[in-house]
Amino acid sequence: MAHSARRLPYLLLGGLIVAIIAAASAIYLTRAQSRAGGWAAHSLRVEVMLTSMADRMRAIESEHRGYLLIGAPALRDRVVELSSRIEPALDRIEREVGDNPRQLSNVAELRAAVRSKIVFAQDGIRAADAGRRRDAVASIASGEGHVRIQRVIDIINKMLAEEERLLAERRAQTERLVMNLGLVLVATVILVLIVAAALIRDSAERERELLTERDRALAAEHAMRVQVEAREKAEAQMLHMQKLESIGQLTGGIAHDFNNMLAIVIGSLDLAKRKIGGDSDKLLRYIANAHEGAQRAASLTSRLLAFSRQQPLAPLTIDTNRL
Repeated sequence: MAHSARRLPYLLLGGLIVAIIAAASAIYLTRAQSRAGGWAAHSLRVEVMLTSMADRMRAIESEHRGYLLIGAPALRDRVVELSSRIEPALDRIEREVGDNPRQLSNVAELRAAVRSKIVFAQDGIRAADAGRRRDAVASIASGEGHVRIQRVIDIINKMLAEEERLLAERRAQTERLVMNLGLVLVATVILVLIVAAALIRDSAERERELLTERDRALAAEHAMRVQVEAREKAEAQMLHMQKLESIGQLTGGIAHDFNNMLAIVIGSLDLAKRKIGGDSDKLLRYIANAHEGAQRAASLTSRLLAFSRQQPLAPLTIDTNRL
């Protein structure tokens, strides 16, 4: 039982450690999933920004071509408005990808390509406003504008591919982490079951040991009761033997007293026998003395029997002088 008592704190400590590991793993798993969700949202924001940038650049290209063809002032104003939004949008993209050196390099290339395309569009619009519309249209027909917009689209596509790669890599890392943490959680559950089984087994052993100790205590109590009863019986027998020994020691004195009583009876009867036919008063006195001696002898015999048989005595007040 002492061994089980020493082992119990270690089992409880092991269960507590396993529970702490399980809780820590669950918390870490939750945070990992939260980080994975944050990276997914980050990549989605970057992709949306890049897609919006591509749409703006295509719109600038379209409005630029339209203005050169029909000369509508609204198209020119649209180009100016879209161009004014490009730099702030590039700044936001740069802030979003600031943790990735490769994307920062791509942003620098994109910024240069976008500026080149915007400068080309602005030069065409200024040429058209200056009366050199044919020259501006000819520059577009040469494919220069398409080359510049395609350069922008290629860089944007490269950045989108990089974000997709990062997202896939982070997703794979998260999946591996989730799998590993899942294995850890499974292992902790198994350990919890093992500790619980150990605790149950230890409790059963402690219960069996307690029952064994109880049975031993009951057996010891029964043995002690038997010993006490045997001792009491032996003491009673010893007391009885002491009484018998006392009777043996007193036999001489009692026999002497008994002989005296019998002597009275015998003497009185002898005198009564001699006086038969004589003085009746003396005869009656001798018979009375004999009867009294016989009564005293009977009383002594009764007391001896009561003492030897463990019967309660009935002491009486006597007249010592008379005796």
